[in-house]
Amino acid sequence: MNRLCKQIMVLAAMILLAGPSSALDLNQSLFDSELTNVRYGLSSAADEFEEEESPKTTDDLADDFAWEHKGLEYTHKSPTKAFLLSLAVPGAGQYYYGSKTKAGIFLGVEALSLFMYAKLDGDGKDLEDAFALFNESHWSRADYYEYLVRAYNDSIVTSTDDPAFTHTLPDSNTQQYYEMTGKYDQFSWGWDDAVLDGETLDDISGPGYRLTPSNPDDPAPIPTSKNRDTYQQMRADANSKLDQSKRMLFVTMFNHLASAFEAFITTKRHNDQARRADHEFANWKVRANLKSFYASFDTPTVKVSYNF
Repeated sequence: MNRLCKQIMVLAAMILLAGPSSALDLNQSLFDSELTNVRYGLSSAADEFEEEESPKTTDDLADDFAWEHKGLEYTHKSPTKAFLLSLAVPGAGQYYYGSKTKAGIFLGVEALSLFMYAKLDGDGKDLEDAFALFNESHWSRADYYEYLVRAYNDSIVTSTDDPAFTHTLPDSNTQQYYEMTGKYDQFSWGWDDAVLDGETLDDISGPGYRLTPSNPDDPAPIPTSKNRDTYQQMRADANSKLDQSKRMLFVTMFNHLASAFEAFITTKRHNDQARRADHEFANWKVRANLKSFYASFDTPTVKVSYNF
């Protein structure tokens, strides 16, 4: 009995002395503990490294893709709004969808065309004033009527067998008046330097000075006048300037339309590219998982797929 008691006391002492070591031996190893935590989603001592070491989900990968390709992202813009903006002010639609260079080009064309229109229109009107003053200085309604009296015994010829008389002079100095006095031969004797075969208006004394000859094969007896030639050139220059100013208006209108359609097409293309980029990325799928290929531990896996 004493021997048995001694053996029990010795065994108890050994258990007490070996207690801490035995407790450690009964606990899991650090590797096993962490593996268990990963497998069952438990917290662990490595939580501070979870962000770097945990497998990334599809949303995480999508965020990474968006960050790496943020320069390729397009903000949705309204093609209709871009069209209307540029139709009102060329370049406004381009600025709206983000191109300052194109906006500057279209706005510059608009400014230049309007400037040229104003300049050419002003030059044309100045030339109109100049040829009107020249006409009043060198063409005389009184001299023309004097010619009619001398050659036809009629100061107002409105209808005659002579085909040279095709127009009736307006009573006032209208645009038609300035055109007719320089354009038509029937008014040529109204110019102060009109000369026919060395004879002036003062030398006309009878119907022999009709504007058309009795023989149709003979050349028409039309007096020459340097002032008339100068006047016709002045009118041509004025009309040329005014025509150029009208073309500048067409350039302005074309610039509005070109800017509007360019803004519409480019904005729509940008939106299409954004949708295609989003669709292409949406077709990619990335899945992370842990699989047990062996009984003793798990293996992390990543599955990437693309749907066509």
